[in-house]
Amino acid sequence: MAIQISGTTVINNDKELGSGLNSIYDVVSTTATSKTLVNREYCTVTAEALTITLPASPVAGNEVVISVGDFNNTTIGRNSQNIMGLAENMTIDARNSTLNLVFIDATRGWRIS
Repeated sequence: MAIQISGTTVINNDKELGSGLNSIYDVVSTTATSKTLVNREYCTVTAEALTITLPASPVAGNEVVISVGDFNNTTIGRNSQNIMGLAENMTIDARNSTLNLVFIDATRGWRIS
C-alpha cells in the first residue's frame, strides 16, 4: 500500500520514496557514506557508523531531514553551529528514526522540529 499526502505519493507500493519528496525538498539523497548535507535536503542513511554533517553556513529557516535505518549510531556533525543550543555533535541512538532539523540562529543553532 502506497502512502500519499494530498494526492502525492511519498512512499510507493515497493516501499521506496516517491517522486513527491522532490517537490518538498530540493535534494533527496540516499547515502552509505559520510556526507555533508545542503539546505532542504532529505537524506536516508543506509549504513552504520556514519557522520552526516550539517550545512556549513546555514541561515535562519534552513532545514534538513535525516532518516536512519535499522541501526543506532549515526553521528550528526554540527559543522561549527550549535545543535539544540549545545556546541557538540549529536548521535542518533534510535533505530529507524527520522529527525527534522531547522536552523534558528547562531545561539540556538539547529533545532529538532
